[in-house]
Amino acid sequence: MIKPPKLQVGDTIGIITPSFPAPVQFEGRYQRGVEQLKRMGFKLSWMQQMGLSDF
Repeated sequence: MIKPPKLQVGDTIGIITPSFPAPVQFEGRYQRGVEQLKRMGFKLSWMQQMGLSDF
């Protein structure tokens, strides 16, 4: 099994919501997760459609 390298402080994490608009449905939980990743020193990148809802 090939394992990717461990994430390092300063690495970028891509945030996606492939089938469910989590930022819309669970805004508080989503924001806490984003803030935690930032406190851990990661950079974040979002997909263009993030936060859109068809509901």
